[in-house]
Order: sequence, then C-alpha cells, then structure tokens
Amino acid sequence: MEYLESVYLPISKVESFVDLSRINARYPNALWLAWYLTTAHQATPPMQYFPNYSNVKIWQYADNHYGVDGNVMVVGSLDNNTPAENTAKPSNRPSDDQSPNKTHYATFSGVYVADYWTKWYGGYYGVNVDMGIPVIDYNNYMPISSLTLTDKYGHKLSNQTIKGNNGEQEYFTLEGEYKVLSQTATSVQVEIAGEPVWMMKSFATIK
Repeated sequence: MEYLESVYLPISKVESFVDLSRINARYPNALWLAWYLTTAHQATPPMQYFPNYSNVKIWQYADNHYGVDGNVMVVGSLDNNTPAENTAKPSNRPSDDQSPNKTHYATFSGVYVADYWTKWYGGYYGVNVDMGIPVIDYNNYMPISSLTLTDKYGHKLSNQTIKGNNGEQEYFTLEGEYKVLSQTATSVQVEIAGEPVWMMKSFATIK
C-alpha cells in the first residue's frame, strides 16, 4: 500500500509546483483539496465555490472547529479496497437531490445512552457523546422535551423525569421526524424542538 504525504500550497501555486496529471494517473480519485475563501465559521458547503479540478475525492470547504465536519465526500468511499473505476460515478457527486430547496427529514431508531444532562440558557438538554460531533458543545445538545426516557430495551418509562447525572445510567429514544437543516458527508444538522442540533450522520436515516 502506498501513501501520499500531504502538501500545503496556495491554490494559485498548485499547477506551478505540482504535476497533477502524473498524480491523477497513478492515484485516480485521490485528491483531498482544501479550497475556501474564509476561515470564519461555515456550517454548509458553498457549492458555488466548488473547485474546478479533476480527481478530487474530498473537498475541504471550511477551516474551523465549531462542531462541523468541513469536508464533502465527492467521489466514492474511503475504502481503499474499492477500485477507483467503481467509485468514480457521477451519481456519487453532489446533486440536486441534496439541494436546500428540497426538504429532507431524519429519523433515529435506536435506544441511546444519556451520557449527561446539561443546562443552557435556562433550558435542559441531553447529550450522547457518540452522536455528538467533537468538540461536544451546545451545537450537539438535544432539548429534553423531545427525548423519551426508556429502559435499555427501549420500553418507555412511566416516570419521564430525568435523574440528573447521579451516576445511574439513563436511556432515551428520539421518536419523531426531524427536519434536516444542513448536512455534510458525515454529519447532519436537524431541527429538534425548534432548535438546530448537529449529529453524526451514521445515526440518522434521512429521507
């Protein structure tokens, strides 16, 4: 297995110092290209600035650490065993189906651990550190009004009052359909009880 060392160059210097044709020939669908106009917070990819380069596998559209995955998977998967010719399909590129003009909804079918409860600006929230996007902060907090307390098997508890970080394990489910506000290759922002919440996309079913 061969590895390419990452190289930082201003985008204006790429074609002058890097032979992209040789890289593309040897490593098809392999470039991770960082291309962004600002270092300020960007929660969604600005598709109008998508880089006009071939062989791009991942586009890094942001340079921030505000709980958002600033990458878009352009081609295929990260599975190195998948032949490039089977992943470089137009259907895998960003499409109109992901347009903000089309409303999508996310559902969550699991039974989740309430790792801890927290208070934020007078409201109470639940946090599951696996569902949340590092760094865990208020962007990942789920309003408790939307959570159904259950046992570990998903059976609804008759008492829906949280115990509150006392060392006793608590569980919950999310039983609604939640409007998708934004999404990247690995994360999704949904509206829960009127508030935006970022989660790892692997936990959601999006339609």
